[in-house]
Amino acid sequence: MAAQDTEERVRRARRGPTRSGRRTTLTLPADVVEAAERLADELDTSTNDAVVRLARLGAQRQEAIYELEHRVNRRRAALRALSGETEGSQLPDADEARSAMLALRREQ
Repeated sequence: MAAQDTEERVRRARRGPTRSGRRTTLTLPADVVEAAERLADELDTSTNDAVVRLARLGAQRQEAIYELEHRVNRRRAALRALSGETEGSQLPDADEARSAMLALRREQ
């Protein structure tokens, strides 16, 4: 009976796609395990596959944050250049920033 139960569980086990890459062992926080199990059930895949999917979503989000920070820094530098201020100078107030942005639009 126990052997049949084990065979049934193995047969029903969901498998995620085979991936290449670095293998690792992680201890996951309970909330991450719960989210992964919920996603695995929704997608009918393995919990490990769901963890990988969640990790990729997190990595994409972090990359978007880095890109946004880079864009903000470039725009701040452009505003400073328009006003003739140097790197250590004070940032423009809201009215000065608005005027600079409008001036940029008119130049384009």
